[in-house]
Amino acid sequence: MNFPSETPRWRRYLRFWRSDVRADIEDELAFHFQARISELTAQGMTPDAARAQALEEFGDVNVVRDSLQTIDQRVARRASRLEWLDGWRQDIVYAARSLRRTPGVTFAIVASACLATFVSASRTM
Repeated sequence: MNFPSETPRWRRYLRFWRSDVRADIEDELAFHFQARISELTAQGMTPDAARAQALEEFGDVNVVRDSLQTIDQRVARRASRLEWLDGWRQDIVYAARSLRRTPGVTFAIVASACLATFVSASRTM
């Protein structure tokens, strides 16, 4: 396992334009790994021994990485659905408000829709 010592500064600017989940996960895991090494060295361990113990404590990082990506995909799908539903809700509220402000146009639209439904139903009989 290879954790970077520091996040490249240019990567932060790319995240402004779009999300990079893999890089975020790598940065977060590296941060926690380095924090644990710092804790162990502060307790008196040598840096090599602290790194070895931190690797042992972390276990299989690939499993953690995969599960974090799965969680992020679920969250992104849910957020996408919620945004879609919220967009529809806003459109319906706007349409209802517009129709309420113009009762003549609303009556014409409803009458046309009812007439079209009646005509198409009578043709199928």
